[in-house]
Amino acid sequence: RRDCILRMEQYLLAKKWIDRNGLDAIIKSVDEQLDADRALAEASPYPDGATVAENVYCDNARELRPKYGAPNFRTPDASVFTKESGANVHLK
Repeated sequence: RRDCILRMEQYLLAKKWIDRNGLDAIIKSVDEQLDADRALAEASPYPDGATVAENVYCDNARELRPKYGAPNFRTPDASVFTKESGANVHLK
């Protein structure tokens, strides 16, 4: 009932933007692409252990400057954390 793909299929069919044959062709095309990609991945060798973590995260990241200037923040007052407040006592 809440499947977004099923709801989109029903929407496209209801609007007559696509017919059942066109929708089935798209689904078949996607399934074929997924099967081809899976076969390629399974046939590919495992990566070298020394380089396995490369390009997992953006290794060649450049520094991005904030669009509207540096963020403003204040250093917390250390005395707030040393006082015996109700929350601190409750958690002890």
